[in-house]
Amino acid sequence: MSEQYQISVEQLLEWAHRFDVPEGQREMVANAQWCAKLVDSLVRPIPFGAPLLWEPRDECERPRARYRDSSKADWWIVDGQQRISGILAAFGKCPPWIPEDRWVELGGPSYAVDVWFSQDGRFAYYPHNPGKARRISLSTLCEAASSGTIRVRLHELGVLDPEPVAERLAALAQKIMDTRIPLTWLHGGVQDAVDAFVRHNRGGSGHHLTEEECRLAVLTMRCGGLQREIIDPAVRELAAEGFGASLGRRRIVTVMQWLLPSAYRKLADALDPVVIEAAACSAVEASLKVPEYLRRYGIMSDELLSPPGAATVIAGLFARFPEAAEGDFAARWLAHLAAQGRYEAASGLSRPAHADARTVHTASTLEEATAGLAAELDPYTEGIHVDQLTSVVQSQSWGPAGMLYAMAVTAGEAGSAADLHDPRLTAPDRRLRLHPLNPGERTKIRSLASYALMSDESVDVLRERGGWGRAAYEELGCPDSALDAQLLPHPITGLGDGWQDTRTKAIVALINDYLDGLGPVRDPDPSETPGRAEVES
Repeated sequence: MSEQYQISVEQLLEWAHRFDVPEGQREMVANAQWCAKLVDSLVRPIPFGAPLLWEPRDECERPRARYRDSSKADWWIVDGQQRISGILAAFGKCPPWIPEDRWVELGGPSYAVDVWFSQDGRFAYYPHNPGKARRISLSTLCEAASSGTIRVRLHELGVLDPEPVAERLAALAQKIMDTRIPLTWLHGGVQDAVDAFVRHNRGGSGHHLTEEECRLAVLTMRCGGLQREIIDPAVRELAAEGFGASLGRRRIVTVMQWLLPSAYRKLADALDPVVIEAAACSAVEASLKVPEYLRRYGIMSDELLSPPGAATVIAGLFARFPEAAEGDFAARWLAHLAAQGRYEAASGLSRPAHADARTVHTASTLEEATAGLAAELDPYTEGIHVDQLTSVVQSQSWGPAGMLYAMAVTAGEAGSAADLHDPRLTAPDRRLRLHPLNPGERTKIRSLASYALMSDESVDVLRERGGWGRAAYEELGCPDSALDAQLLPHPITGLGDGWQDTRTKAIVALINDYLDGLGPVRDPDPSETPGRAEVES
């Protein structure tokens, strides 16, 4: 059963040590601006959804905690962790259920809120900024109001005449502490908490959590350690490897749910923790293989992966058929997939990506899976065009052209690619990234022809020497073979005005030759004929 209840902000601060968060919850994802708006909502007041607290009916049903190995909590925040944590953070307090070191890693100390005040009694709420004029931290304000020392605090802040605003600030502090927060209190077992969580996050006009987050939370409440011991370490490792966007928590969960029996994907009641753990371990193991595999072909990080959704399909392929990680099919499939634009470079999983995933997970053998993936692609890839080498500077990805360039260069299509500063660094070394040949140049549109794979040390030389030219070339001392491998002009007697246009056409030809060399991913039907758009002249 559940009941409605209200507590004041003051009571929340006093009782917070009795709360905890089940392991199924996502971590704190708020930010300083959001916490400031939360305080504004308390003051005005603007209502927000009532957090859901769960009181287990017996000791044996206590869940694993999200942040700590053990917990003595009386009440568990099933829904509303962000709101409750945000209120505590606004007061500069670390939620008791989060260890101090993890709170710092999450950026928690920066979530504290300041109250801005004017002489005529107007107030506003901003992220904490020490030393900012006419601001007092929310925690300092409420402590001073409680102890009757607001005027002293205002003097310390440099307010020469605190009288006009002191009483109004004291009244504001009291109003905040007295504000009532609605709560829904649930008494029952684990399944009651699971059902309540799902309905809270799937009810109404939209989802509060993504489908993957909701599913993971429910599975974790049935399988202790799923997030903290299996998925969390993999998420951190993939982020450190440079693939945190394409293979983050949601994508690992997606692969995991593909591996689960259909009843589990529907969040049925009878969920066997052993089955859940086995699927999670397989999904994690396969996902961790993807960065190493992609780097083998020159794709060093998320910025060179296009489309990002392909990483999830590849992880699914490796999970179902581990031997696929030893072959080159996934790389050839990815290259043709990117060139043909089947996923349309979607940041998430597009419908074609989901269809490919189903193909993999319904296949009985690796041969059947690869044949199914290949069947969705044209046997002949037209290749890329000149206009695909440009993108906006703010873009997080280089798109198909950038990825295919890195793959072609790594394959040695035009020779062995090496760093401009240190020829011992050769592709696919992780220290080589696409950097501008003219680092100081400001432009809204970037062209792949103005970039090359190089180390940070090479970039420093280019910046000091005003970009790619004879001075930088002589100081770098890079062998001509390294220039040839990336189709860079030799600036012995000057570059000339049209070198970027010339390199653009050369890069397009390089990529298309690379695609031709890969060969089709499947044999064509008699009715299918090859085609290739001519490189623009």
